[in-house]
Amino acid sequence: MPSDENPNTPVEALRENRVTRVRLNLPEERNRLSPAMVRALLQEVRQAEADPGAGCLLLEQRGSVFCSGFDHGSISQPGVVESLQTLFRLQRELRKPLVAAVSGACAGAGIALLLQCHYVLAAQGTRFSVNDIHSAIWPALYYPCLLRACGPRRACELALTGRVFSAADALAWGLVQELVPPYELEDRALQMADGLASLSPAAVSSGLAFAAEAAAGEHSPRPAEWFREAAGTPDFFEALAAAREQRKPRWPSLSAAQQKRRGPEPAPGE
Repeated sequence: MPSDENPNTPVEALRENRVTRVRLNLPEERNRLSPAMVRALLQEVRQAEADPGAGCLLLEQRGSVFCSGFDHGSISQPGVVESLQTLFRLQRELRKPLVAAVSGACAGAGIALLLQCHYVLAAQGTRFSVNDIHSAIWPALYYPCLLRACGPRRACELALTGRVFSAADALAWGLVQELVPPYELEDRALQMADGLASLSPAAVSSGLAFAAEAAAGEHSPRPAEWFREAAGTPDFFEALAAAREQRKPRWPSLSAAQQKRRGPEPAPGE
């Protein structure tokens, strides 16, 4: 976890190599999604998306609860519902991988956060619940994500009962991708994030866009056309050369993005 703890900051972020670690930082409130936390989380994600040095985002927690849901008392405040909708559609917009490491407990809108991630690791023993019904409300803002993840019957049952279920159930139903011992969670999550961050930025970005369109049922380029275009990129040829020469790839798209961020080099003598 990021080491510089600031109790006044709802979300902390720290980049390590090409991984941006984003930590929910309100353990005394069980990391409940208050309007301030939602705004801060969206800001940190957008900054990491715009940072050419960041290749992957890792969502973590401070405290024993990953997220206990959103602040139902704030729903009537202007702009809150719209901000939550934006947060719960993140995966459609993200062009960099988002990994989550969850432990202890995760409930309500916390599960909606996990559903925005491309890969979720959970510590063994973590407990989950889609518990909004106990606050007399249906989880409509993130129900479409839940339905896509685990199917209509399971999504309805979890939302209707609000029951607690295990990490093993979450794995079986597609809400998480990997279970690890609690003491290995941070290292394994970083290992996964580092691996994703090492991939071709251009291939990851275009691939995630393709996947998001396909998942939403939207029109996307025909697979053959998309594949031919991808197979003609500088990163594709670099991957072939790196494999042939038995070395790590040096992605042209990463160099181009970093150069664009720095701006043009000054002319000699300037």
